[in-house]
Amino acid sequence: VVSTQSTGTQQGKPADYEFSELLLYEASIMVEAGMYREALEHIYTHKDSILDIQSWLELAGDLHARLDEHEDSTEVFEMLFRRIRRTSTTSGSTSTLTVPQMTTRPEDLPEAAGSLPESGCPLRVRSETQFRKYIPMPG
Repeated sequence: VVSTQSTGTQQGKPADYEFSELLLYEASIMVEAGMYREALEHIYTHKDSILDIQSWLELAGDLHARLDEHEDSTEVFEMLFRRIRRTSTTSGSTSTLTVPQMTTRPEDLPEAAGSLPESGCPLRVRSETQFRKYIPMPG
């Protein structure tokens, strides 16, 4: 159904928001099915049609990490951090955000996540305390 919708929606049209969201939705379905490589190829193939750059960067960085492509993941997440930094300074925010020096060691991710605004940090790299703040645990 999704592929039928995407081919019928986008024949000869410039990129639009609905089509962009459909492409991201297709990728999320692939991720849920465990098709990480296919999802990564999908978002790179349709990079020019995906209008939500921040979502694209988050998904690409996450997929690279899941595929143990840590150098690529680091590069994508650093682009995301720079983007967040740039938008936070241009939107009138007075707080300064520094881009952490990322390494390929997964144990360094929670420490680096601590220097990000809480809204810009994926749940899977938060510390246990940060995670529990956002996901209420029973008991």
